Amino acid sequence: LQYLVGWSATPYIAEVSYTDPATGERSRWYRTINRRDQAQKWRQAMMTDALRGEIQRRKKVPAKAFDDFAQEYLKDWGLERRPSTVATETRRIEGILKPYFGSKQLRAITRKDIDTFLTQRRASGRTPATVNRDLCRLKNMLKSAQAWGYVEANVAAGISQAREPIEPI
Repeated sequence: LQYLVGWSATPYIAEVSYTDPATGERSRWYRTINRRDQAQKWRQAMMTDALRGEIQRRKKVPAKAFDDFAQEYLKDWGLERRPSTVATETRRIEGILKPYFGSKQLRAITRKDIDTFLTQRRASGRTPATVNRDLCRLKNMLKSAQAWGYVEANVAAGISQAREPIEPI
């Protein structure tokens, strides 16, 4: 671990360089701070994190279209499920999610896109339960995309389901 703090007139520029022992890749972080003591604190905190192994080099996320990912997801998801369940889920993804998200890149899907999709589903007369199932399906797909390294975060994770009316028995 090497570090260098360059002191210019004001502000202070703090730099930390770190070489990953496993891969040999070098990472650098710079920060401009107005106070010398804060620059030193930041540098020391970064050095400590690096020595603990808490700093990981961010890898470039491979570009993956929703269409391609859906096929990969269904293939993996269906390994431990009955063929009839896989066929039903395939129809739902092919008929509902693919027409809307289509060839859009996974990392380009935003929360606004998902909100718009859910609004369109509600406007087309779908029940809250159906829209909730669509949301859960999309959340699960994006969770898998995050686990597989296609997206950095699941943008659907914070979206709440709609309230479903209770039917009397």
